[in-house]
Amino acid sequence: MNSSDNQGVRYILSTWLLEQDDLAAVQSVLDQFPDDVGAHVLWNRVLLLFKRGERDAAAAAARAAEKRNRLVRGYLLGVVQASPHGPAHIVASGDSEAAEYAREAMQAWRNSPGAIEWLATV
Repeated sequence: MNSSDNQGVRYILSTWLLEQDDLAAVQSVLDQFPDDVGAHVLWNRVLLLFKRGERDAAAAAARAAEKRNRLVRGYLLGVVQASPHGPAHIVASGDSEAAEYAREAMQAWRNSPGAIEWLATV
């Protein structure tokens, strides 16, 4: 990943690191892009805080993430099903971004005991 990450490696990397429970590395990746408001960064931050046990901060982060893309929650909760192939193109804050995030990050959420159930309550 180069310093500007013009290829968006941070999205895949932070999600993979969450799956590996390397929370310090996830934090390091996210800290490099504090102004990124994409679904991967915002929702991965929610899961990171949840995994750390910081429930109040995770809830606040979830509310902020929903302001940017409210559709992600439906995909993560299984209310809406994402295509296994992903969208042809991604529209920021749109359904395609939400579907792509869920497709790529669902395993990280499912591998985090209680995360999806918690998300349904906040």
